[in-house]
Amino acid sequence: MSEIINLSVVVLVYNAEEFLHQCFDSILQQSLPNIEVIAVDDESSDTSLAICQEYAEQYKNFRVISQVNQGGAVAGNRGVKEARGKYVTLVDSDDFLPLDAYQILFDLCEKNNADFATGKPLRYVNNTNQEVILVEEQAVWEEERVITSALDMPTLFHDRFYWNKIYNRKFVEKYDISMPDGYLYADFLMVHKAYEHATKIAITDKVVYYWRRHSSTRVVKSASQEIASSENFKERTRSLILDHSDNPEMNYKLDELRILLLSFVFNSIVYQKSFQETFISEAQRVLKDVEDIASHNLHPMIKLKVWLLKENRLSELFFILGRGVKIRLKVVDDKVCCTLPYFLNESMNIPNEVYEYKSFRKEFIKNFTYIDKGDHFTFQVLLHHVDLLPQTDYTLFFKEHTGETKHKVTMTANGNYFQCDVKKSYLFKEDQRLFVGIGNSDNMIYRVSMNNCESAFDLSKNLEYIVHYVNQKKEIYFQKRDLKETFKKLLKHL
Repeated sequence: MSEIINLSVVVLVYNAEEFLHQCFDSILQQSLPNIEVIAVDDESSDTSLAICQEYAEQYKNFRVISQVNQGGAVAGNRGVKEARGKYVTLVDSDDFLPLDAYQILFDLCEKNNADFATGKPLRYVNNTNQEVILVEEQAVWEEERVITSALDMPTLFHDRFYWNKIYNRKFVEKYDISMPDGYLYADFLMVHKAYEHATKIAITDKVVYYWRRHSSTRVVKSASQEIASSENFKERTRSLILDHSDNPEMNYKLDELRILLLSFVFNSIVYQKSFQETFISEAQRVLKDVEDIASHNLHPMIKLKVWLLKENRLSELFFILGRGVKIRLKVVDDKVCCTLPYFLNESMNIPNEVYEYKSFRKEFIKNFTYIDKGDHFTFQVLLHHVDLLPQTDYTLFFKEHTGETKHKVTMTANGNYFQCDVKKSYLFKEDQRLFVGIGNSDNMIYRVSMNNCESAFDLSKNLEYIVHYVNQKKEIYFQKRDLKETFKKLLKHL
């Protein structure tokens, strides 16, 4: 009887010679046994194919497919069709993985009989790990959970990556979970199709993928780094227009994602005049079928810009883009609104709902206080107008610089004040620096900054713990202090 293959790993290879060894080694050394690797070379012009062939000669579980250049979608789909494993996954050839990544995802799928499992990626920039940018993205992997529908978890649609997941191959074959040929941004089309059909999705808060972000000097850049290129943006909008579902609720979530993805590019049209015409025409094509922008749970600033763009109010849009807008809260008809330009301007006919906050945002934080009480810290935060928002728990997050949440503490409410006590023995279980953030029970909304932080911390009374202020990022973090090293440094100055 032939050996059962647990996982087929399809690697999309194109001109990645300098990264291939790290990528392949991180797959072949996985703790999950019985993995097969299928490297699909899309007619690389460097030595990538030769490197693939070297691995194929050395490892029995390594296969190579060489094809005439047809793009990543064709390469990925071809590799998946060749797969023999119970599960299948895709990897970009310039990325790599922690050595336990596939064991974590495999165990999650097996334990929960899941159609697929997804885990936390980290951006790999200049040899350091960084969390992904959007708080909506970060929220997906805050904790391990299993859901029976993508619609049960609104933030899940922001996890639009194919490479931080493993899929049950029977599920892939049944619903043809694949990338449409000829699309540069085919990855999230594939992922959203999986979301539409999955009846069980497993999510882990463990890091399972390192996503390399190339330096600006590299000749061959990734698609996501060419976001303000006219041709690249046309490719992005082609995919956004194609991405639709027969399910109205699913389409509502996809519309929200379309709005958010377009909002990334607004600043580029200010600094790159040649890009303006392409952006406006392409973005308006995407927004043509997007209904009721005002109702989405996005920041009012994003909704206002997109609303003006869709309505072709370009002079008003450029007025906002060309100046710094101060954000203030105002209660109108028992709803919290943002007093952005044209607010309550009847001649503009902008719906008030455009300016309305649907959920907690960082500007609701008035101030944040931490008090050293010997064996524990007391943390307090004043939040404006949260009584007018949907009721939720508010949580204090302690995170490492990679974005991994080490501790979550629910805060108790006393009016608009929220408070919690955290024992130092609980907070500092090991030598680490921890950033502090505030959010709802699902995800961190905002990292506490020195701008809105008040301290009752007296360094003269306690040398064991210290709070650092990072001026450039305007963040604070807590760190356990090495007393011996501290006294050595003090003695040197005497």
